[in-house]
Amino acid sequence: NLPGGSGVSLLRNFRARGGATPVLMITANGTIDEKEEGFRAGSDDYLTKPFNLRELSVRVEALLRRPSAYVGSILQAGALK
Repeated sequence: NLPGGSGVSLLRNFRARGGATPVLMITANGTIDEKEEGFRAGSDDYLTKPFNLRELSVRVEALLRRPSAYVGSILQAGALK
């Protein structure tokens, strides 16, 4: 529910352009179909709202333990960077 598009389409575009930065989707969309769509779009993790801040923290720590593949480019979709 991002302004100007969906997070899934933004993520697909990012991955299609070679984006390798770990992505944790935080969303209110919690059905198994929506989660599957997020993972298939390239999400590394998926957290539904409402969530516990401690859970968010440990999920981010887990993603940061993975080897770095950060490319350093900025993905822009309209006014969203």
